[in-house]
Amino acid sequence: MRLGTLQAGNGPNSPYSGKATIQLVGVVNDPSLVIDPYIDASNNVLAVTGQLNIYAPQPATVWTKLTAFANTGDTTIQVISTAGWAAGDELVIGPSGRIP
Repeated sequence: MRLGTLQAGNGPNSPYSGKATIQLVGVVNDPSLVIDPYIDASNNVLAVTGQLNIYAPQPATVWTKLTAFANTGDTTIQVISTAGWAAGDELVIGPSGRIP
């Protein structure tokens, strides 16, 4: 079996500076691939059986904490640090599990 490589960038000293999108496409009735019986992966799976090498510039702040509660519908948030962030960057805000 020949294993492949998915690579973006050419190493830590030559990172990929563009934007890459991996789109997984499937139809609801397509067969599912069962990797783990406890995970419902359906038919949209990215399984790396060779190598996955992603080299990209890393901002100074890769995660931070909110300094004030964010309510549904808020258009701004307050965080501890935004060093290295730029206009147009995408953010992911995860739940804290706490209710004020």
